[in-house]
Amino acid sequence: MEKTKLIPHLDGWRGIAISAVLIAHFCPRLNSSWIGELGVQLFFVLSGYLMSNLLFIKKVDLASFFWRRLARVLPTFVLYVLTMAVYASITGTPPQLDEILATLTFLRTYLPAHIDIWNSGWAIGNLWSLNVEEHSYIYLAAVALIARWSSNKSTLLLLLAASIAAILTVLLYYPSHPPAGAANWDLRTECAALGLIAAATIRVVKHDFHFSMGRIESAIAIGSVIFAALCYSTYQHKGVHLTMAPIALAIGINFLDKAPRLINALLSSRQLCWIGTCSFSVYLWQQPFYLAVKTGEIPEWLGFGIAMLIGVASYYLLENPARKRLNQIQPTIASKDSNIRLPAKQA
Repeated sequence: MEKTKLIPHLDGWRGIAISAVLIAHFCPRLNSSWIGELGVQLFFVLSGYLMSNLLFIKKVDLASFFWRRLARVLPTFVLYVLTMAVYASITGTPPQLDEILATLTFLRTYLPAHIDIWNSGWAIGNLWSLNVEEHSYIYLAAVALIARWSSNKSTLLLLLAASIAAILTVLLYYPSHPPAGAANWDLRTECAALGLIAAATIRVVKHDFHFSMGRIESAIAIGSVIFAALCYSTYQHKGVHLTMAPIALAIGINFLDKAPRLINALLSSRQLCWIGTCSFSVYLWQQPFYLAVKTGEIPEWLGFGIAMLIGVASYYLLENPARKRLNQIQPTIASKDSNIRLPAKQA
């Protein structure tokens, strides 16, 4: 199988996303919470674009797909959750066992329903977005499996289009009929995954139909991101940040390669790519220091500095080494099943 190429401007997109979250969390005087929401959605559409490329275009085997996702996420995630649980037990009320188990299995957005994820006494509120991504990976893998079994070439697009329609229906239904759960309805996967699924769908459409819109593609790339930012900043009170903004960003990520050279040069800059590379660890470990800043326990500059230091250290000392090691042992594990096809190493 063809080896996945590294695309610098996508790391830069990821760098913009984590920077937006950090600005929202550690510069509260800017009154910029919407920037953080936009940043999380930038992560979602990027994940949808990349996962679509792996599952629907390169058609990697599902064992390899899940192994590599877990190799990247689990070591740092498990350490973070257990560390926060221990810290909460020492400094306050220890989290309940069902809370810890729900968190470790990416179900904390839903369970336990009587304990709000934001007011549970430990720093796990940021994990709602990780729940959305992991649930979406499972869902997209199931869609890929059905499409591979089907002899109808239209099956994949029909399933993805139906998924988008279902999410939009839920987004219209929930405001008047909010479900019970550990988080607000707009943070649940069936709502928050719109941009991720839309990005995956557009990626497939562009690949299958090979269409080109010429110079207008550059305007689409820029205009869609600007429109999404306006949805979050100016028109959020109308609710369009939940519907139109994710779809706009899904369009933007799919036309990003056609953006002006200056923009792609900025996104490909060493600084943005570096922080994008460290973004997962930084996103996890910034949460307790954001909460400390929010409650006035430490100044903003100190919280930001410690968050970055621990996040970067986590990437270099745990996340990246663990991912490499686990990916190296994958062929040994997979080879026990002769029916599992081994792809070339993915980036």
